[in-house]
Amino acid sequence: MAIDEDTGRVDKHFLLALYHHGPGCERSLVEDIVFPVPFAHRSDDALGIWWEDVLQTAKTLMFEQGRPGAPLTDVAAKVRQCCG
Repeated sequence: MAIDEDTGRVDKHFLLALYHHGPGCERSLVEDIVFPVPFAHRSDDALGIWWEDVLQTAKTLMFEQGRPGAPLTDVAAKVRQCCG
C-alpha cells in the first residue's frame, strides 16, 4: 500500500497508468510496455533496488466503460484535478 497506515502519508512513489479499451492503447500497455515492468523487478544497476520496495504501480481505466467520450472515472478525475 502506498499510504502509511500510522501517519496517513504516502510512503512510496506511485506510478499510475490510465488507459482505455481498444486495440491501440490497451494492447500497447499490456503487450508493448508490459506494465508494470520494468518496475516489478530488481534494478539492473549495482544497487540492485527491488522497485516494489519504493514504487507502487497500478493501472485503471481513464473513462467509464473504457470508451473515450464517456465521463472520466473517479480516479482519472482526481488526477486531472490534482495535476491538471
